[in-house]
Amino acid sequence: MRDSVNMLKKQVQEIWRQFGAPQRMSVITSLLVAIAVISGLIYWGSRPDFRLLYGSLSLEDAAQIREKLEDAKIPVRIGQSGTSISVPASELYTARLMLASAGLPKDSSTGFELFEQPKFGLTDFAQKVNYQRALQGELERTISSMQGIRSARVMLVLPKEHLFASEDERKAQASVLITLNGSGAVGSAQVQSIVHLLASSVQSLDPSQVTVSDQTGRLLTQSMSSDSVMQSGSEQLEVQERTEQRLVAKAQDILDRALGLGNSIVRVNVALDFSDQEQRNQTYDAESRVALSERIVSEDKSGGSSGGAGGAAGVTASVSVSDPSNMKVDNGGGKDKTEETYAEYVVPTTVTTIRQKGVRMDKLSVAVCIAQGESPRTPEQMKAISDLVASALGVDPSRSDTIQIAEMPFVAPQEPAKANWWEDLPVSYDSLFKGVGGIVALGFVFGASRKVKSALLASNPSIEVPINEAQEQEQERIMKEEPFELEDQLARVNEMARGNPKTVAAWISNAADWSA
Repeated sequence: MRDSVNMLKKQVQEIWRQFGAPQRMSVITSLLVAIAVISGLIYWGSRPDFRLLYGSLSLEDAAQIREKLEDAKIPVRIGQSGTSISVPASELYTARLMLASAGLPKDSSTGFELFEQPKFGLTDFAQKVNYQRALQGELERTISSMQGIRSARVMLVLPKEHLFASEDERKAQASVLITLNGSGAVGSAQVQSIVHLLASSVQSLDPSQVTVSDQTGRLLTQSMSSDSVMQSGSEQLEVQERTEQRLVAKAQDILDRALGLGNSIVRVNVALDFSDQEQRNQTYDAESRVALSERIVSEDKSGGSSGGAGGAAGVTASVSVSDPSNMKVDNGGGKDKTEETYAEYVVPTTVTTIRQKGVRMDKLSVAVCIAQGESPRTPEQMKAISDLVASALGVDPSRSDTIQIAEMPFVAPQEPAKANWWEDLPVSYDSLFKGVGGIVALGFVFGASRKVKSALLASNPSIEVPINEAQEQEQERIMKEEPFELEDQLARVNEMARGNPKTVAAWISNAADWSA
């Protein structure tokens, strides 16, 4: 083993003596470049993959979180002007659990924990202010937990309770300022969810009294009225789309079962009426009238009485319909008599008030396309399909509803484009890029070293001669040594085997090579 090392050392020294100054400089430069490239690859490959721990933090929270992570010996990378913190991917969930146990990042909202510890001596005004703060904090936490919303601020205007308050003074008001994550946006459905959440959580708060804005100052809520059927045009369009989808699903289900899946297409267009109408009808029933009272007046104009100068003579009688026996008669003289009858009746009256509030269907248009088979369908078959769809959707001809059915060949659907082969690789792009870069760098170093070696050997062809001569001289010196006695050789081998078995193995291997 020692002889082999000495031989290699001599060979390297002999080669180095044969080199000139430029060649030595080239060898040193190549070695330095190779060491630098290998060191860079090792550093690049061992560098941890950082993932975002928390973003959009306040500077106070970021400073506390960094201190906690450094105490736990977790590498930290700060970005976004100190408002985001990243940690290695392997330590991500460990860091989150550790920070959560420490109450970081802190929530600036204060909820009903204000009342956990009793405070004596507070006035009624202070208690009301604390209740308003707690209610605002709970609402802020609830809104901030929604997807896409980073934080929220809620301001409530609670009405004062007094005896002679008007209806408007008893209404509460609310304003919400939401901060979104990144450049995202909230939809109208999420805004309406926030509005109704506040209206259901605060007493005497009407949805029309809630205002929602984002961090850019853009108003997200529209003017609303509690008496209107729909609050905005977008909601009306959404109701119309849901109605059309429901009708399409009903008709498509029947046609898929009757004609097979994919052999029919149904489209529905619905015209809806969202207006609020009120109609009042009053009906009189003359045939069912009822008489309340009747008065008969009789007058005689022909003669006078014997005891006076005369005058209007006659008989006046008043008869009550409810009590005919109660009749008053006024007797007078004369034979010419005139009678007049006055009656009072009650006619039954029916008053009907109809208020149409909600969604009404004004017109329904249905279009059905059926795949053409080997032979065209008969008109009877087409009419049967049309009647089936019309019955399923409730098509009313008196409402000017229409249904159109047609048969035509369908175009075969195109197969979806296959994913690229590199998208199905089990490794990520980052790892693949690192691996390819490392292989290219190693190949470059290997090729450069081969070129340097070839150039050196080409410029100094005599380098191999001293090496071969040194090997032959060493072998001759060893072979010319005086042989030991057999017992001495065995003792030497036994001593070497006990001291270092590897030396014995190397010695036997060298002996076998020399004998060959």
